[in-house]
Amino acid sequence: MQELADLTAGRLHVVGVDTRDSRDAGASFAAGRGLSFPTLFDPDQKLLTGLGKVNLPVTVFVGADGRRFVYAGKALDRPALGDLVREHTGVTVTG
Repeated sequence: MQELADLTAGRLHVVGVDTRDSRDAGASFAAGRGLSFPTLFDPDQKLLTGLGKVNLPVTVFVGADGRRFVYAGKALDRPALGDLVREHTGVTVTG
């Protein structure tokens, strides 16, 4: 996701949601990997519950028009992620 944030800077907002760690563990993970995008702390998994999902990974795409698409499945590789970003947000991932 950091690569996606870097490649689409100024055109797409990437936000992480930490659902299964303590706040300190999540912050340590982000700092240790040099993540520059914001990460929200959701220990009660309210986002997953609200989306009707229980298993990770979950990726939510929100277009400029507010329409939402939720992907829940195997981890996305770079080409698949780029395709979904373009399809659901209109942003082309280059690089």
